[in-house]
Amino acid sequence: MGMKTWKIGAKAAGTHVGGRVIVENPGRELNATARALGQEVVDAVNRTAKQWRPVDDRQPVTGERAEELVSYTVMAGVPLMMLRDARTANRAARAAGMLAEICRDAMSLEPRFAAIYSLAVTAREQAEQGIMEFMPVLCTSISWALPQPVRLGAVAHAMRVEISEVTLPTLGGPKRAGLAGMRMDFECEEVRGVEIVPEPSTIYFPLPLFGPNKAEPDVVLEMWVGDVQVTVDLTTKRSGFGALREIVYAVEKVVQAHRLERARVRPA
Repeated sequence: MGMKTWKIGAKAAGTHVGGRVIVENPGRELNATARALGQEVVDAVNRTAKQWRPVDDRQPVTGERAEELVSYTVMAGVPLMMLRDARTANRAARAAGMLAEICRDAMSLEPRFAAIYSLAVTAREQAEQGIMEFMPVLCTSISWALPQPVRLGAVAHAMRVEISEVTLPTLGGPKRAGLAGMRMDFECEEVRGVEIVPEPSTIYFPLPLFGPNKAEPDVVLEMWVGDVQVTVDLTTKRSGFGALREIVYAVEKVVQAHRLERARVRPA
């Protein structure tokens, strides 16, 4: 098995990004193309960290953005459930793909979703490679990382979600299932100073969504280019959620470029 590891230690404005990038090919030694892929990922991580500038990353506690994030959190529960229940790699890849799509939209609004999105992508990529042994652990990690509803007791400020209908998409077939096949009808309403008791089809999420020390400032992202696996394992301070989000975007861009190049030069 060929493998190369790069250590990451990049200064970003107001924080520090550390970790590692690993490129490996389980079946053979790394060739020049695989090593170049790894170096480009490393360069993208370092460059993005150094260019990142902090912005106001306070979580929304009211309004449209808060409602959107709660909606994405509710929607993410459906493909996560389907991923837990998937018994084939094809079904797992489809469920994880839907979950990643939802979490990417959430991440665009709130960088604290970067870790969740990275785990969803990792699940999708592993399933597409036929790897199922780590799926239970990934599902548990995603479930833990997602914002948690308040089950019982008093809450000062929350978003009340009343779900009226859920339609599950069909996971059969050779292509990834899109969100078009999933339907959820629900209504969101901000409430204050309520005593929560169990109600059928009703969920309460605290505002802000992520409690103190809930969102961890790290990402573990695995992607494949052919038979070559790329693992990006990074951590930063809690002020650097935005830096991690931009790094995830940058890594995906590098990997996608190599995938397109590989498809272009592959013999017909």
